[in-house]
Amino acid sequence: MVVDEIDNRTERAYSAWPDRLYVIDGEGRITYKSRPGPFGFKVEPVAKALAALAGPAVKPSRPS
Repeated sequence: MVVDEIDNRTERAYSAWPDRLYVIDGEGRITYKSRPGPFGFKVEPVAKALAALAGPAVKPSRPS
């Protein structure tokens, strides 16, 4: 058990804070980094970053 003081010194020293979401491209580059979470986690910006990596959607062609 760890007891922290009001200044959260123990949490800052031992936790992986702040949590963030990352989108990494095929070259290993970070193309999106979220704001600190969990309250900074928003679905829309992550979806846009993933869509940008995927490129334009290709509609299936209909057989003639």
